Amino acid sequence: MTHTHRPFLLLALLALAPTALAQDGPPRGAGHGPPPPEAIQACEALGDGDACSFEAPHGVEEGSCWAPDETLPLACKPEGAPEPPRR
Repeated sequence: MTHTHRPFLLLALLALAPTALAQDGPPRGAGHGPPPPEAIQACEALGDGDACSFEAPHGVEEGSCWAPDETLPLACKPEGAPEPPRR
């Protein structure tokens, strides 16, 4: 490789670095992991779709009880949270 090509190679590597470092989040509708225990406890005595609330680190979350399928416990899904597909 000649010395005249090195600046172009360096520029190309620098231009590609941000895309190599970028990370995709979870797929749309995949959720962000299991609900917190407080969200599950909020729905223990309630049914699917019932209003609920629980104390979250950033304040009180209000929503409705929901589960992706009948094998999982109901959890309080905050208002405005995207609904993952039911299984």
